[in-house]
Amino acid sequence: MKTINKVILSGLSVFALSTSAFADNISDDVRDARSSVDALGIQLESMRVNVNTQVDTSGALTHTQKLSLYQEKHAELQGIFNSVHFSS
Repeated sequence: MKTINKVILSGLSVFALSTSAFADNISDDVRDARSSVDALGIQLESMRVNVNTQVDTSGALTHTQKLSLYQEKHAELQGIFNSVHFSS
């Protein structure tokens, strides 16, 4: 019986640690996406293109939704960058 309890406790510990690691990974992804948006905005401004890098995440309830919003903004800015860069 003690062995079964140890196995169950070990399994729960691993589950708790992996869930925490996943939460950290998605938070890191959100921070990375935000940094990418900021960096692309700075690059565009250095090319004398005025862009809005603000992302309204007030309606996002989860980190995944926030990540999606930043990815959409990044795609928008990347399109602007491509237009400007390849037209010159």
